[in-house]
Amino acid sequence: MTFAEALASASDRDVEVRAAAGVLLASATDLDQVADILIRLLLDQEDTFVTSETADALVDRRDVPGLRLVILALARADDENTANWIWDALLDPQTYEELAERTSLLEALTGSDVAATARTVLERLRA
Repeated sequence: MTFAEALASASDRDVEVRAAAGVLLASATDLDQVADILIRLLLDQEDTFVTSETADALVDRRDVPGLRLVILALARADDENTANWIWDALLDPQTYEELAERTSLLEALTGSDVAATARTVLERLRA
C-alpha cells in the first residue's frame, strides 16, 4: 500500500485495511499532515483492532510527535474499551531502555497541549 492509498484506505469499511492504513500513516515524516486521520483511526468507532494497531505503530516511532497523537487520542477517548487499548500501547514498554525512553518522551510532553494526560500516563508508567 502506498501512502496515497493509505490516505484513501483510512475510511475503508474493512477493519484490516483501516488498521494497515493506520500503521502506514504512522510512519509519515510529518505527522501534522495526517494527524486528523490518525486521531480518527485511534478512536475508530467500529473496531479496536484499528485503535491498537495504529497506537502501537505511533508508540513504536519512539518520538514526541507520535506519542503526542496517542496521548491526544487517549484524552479524547469516550469509551472505556478504546481507552484501554490506547493505555495498553502506552504502558507496555518491552525493555528497560524503552521504559526510560518513553518516560523521557512523556516528560517532554508535560509542557505541551497534552500535559495533563501525559502526566497521568507518566504516573501510571512509573507505578
